[in-house]
Amino acid sequence: MSLKIISERFRRFAIRECRGSSELYEQLSLNVAEDEEILRLASAARSGQPIPNLLFGAVHYLWMQALIWPEHKERRELFQKAARCLQQTPVRFIEGDGIALLPNIVATIPEDTIICVFHTHVANQIPDKAKQLLIKQIREIGQMRDIFHLYNNMWDAKLHLDYFIDGIEHNEIVAETDGHARWFRWELAVGSFR
Repeated sequence: MSLKIISERFRRFAIRECRGSSELYEQLSLNVAEDEEILRLASAARSGQPIPNLLFGAVHYLWMQALIWPEHKERRELFQKAARCLQQTPVRFIEGDGIALLPNIVATIPEDTIICVFHTHVANQIPDKAKQLLIKQIREIGQMRDIFHLYNNMWDAKLHLDYFIDGIEHNEIVAETDGHARWFRWELAVGSFR
């Protein structure tokens, strides 16, 4: 990818994502857009990755907290509360390609349990071919089991809910969301579930 294209991505990131949300990241993005040395470094990102997010995340210091912008104190506090809840609740993590593992994981879930597949912002980093495979797998599972798929940033910024009940597919737009979880605008009508 050319440095000119990467530079333009940082400018767009500054204006569309950072303006009004993070003055620090807005200014850093605008400065990076003019810095050939940093642009060369940023050009090492894999294709399809959000280069500004990756660069700032790598520079920031703490693991998941790197995803929270410095000015977003309330988000950091909510994250820390959620992390404390996670410490009190046993969770089994499975390492690997979630899309490839999904059918085998579903096979381990009791038949009388509804399956819920949930993911958010990271979907913008999934290649289109893998997104299509995920949708295909959810449809196949939905022919045999009740399943809910709640996600955003796969096709757009809206929060989507695709679900199968008794093999019948339903698709809803639940909400419009801010990319940094600062706000949520409910769009799903009350009682709209079929």
